[in-house]
Amino acid sequence: MELRHLESFQAIVKEGSFVQAAEKLQYAQSTITVHMQQLEAELGVKLFVRRGKHVQLTEAGRALQEQSDTLMQRAISLQLALKDVVAGRLDICVLEPLNQQQAYV
Repeated sequence: MELRHLESFQAIVKEGSFVQAAEKLQYAQSTITVHMQQLEAELGVKLFVRRGKHVQLTEAGRALQEQSDTLMQRAISLQLALKDVVAGRLDICVLEPLNQQQAYV
């Protein structure tokens, strides 16, 4: 499950349509559609009932909505924690051979 798919899902829920979610996230509407197709395929459930330009959550969609905020918050926390670890300094030391002849043997 990709975070951008969850972000798109949350935007659709909040905005009420794929078009408005695309505008909010500055994606093409087709990108939002692909994100939802991939998420639905991965989860094996339909998340929305499409009614013209507006959507309604299915029962599976409501279950995902209940968990998606927590998932996104945990992902953001993990990213921040890893940035702190990765931002550390790494020194590498390489010793030259003491005897140049040994280096070619």
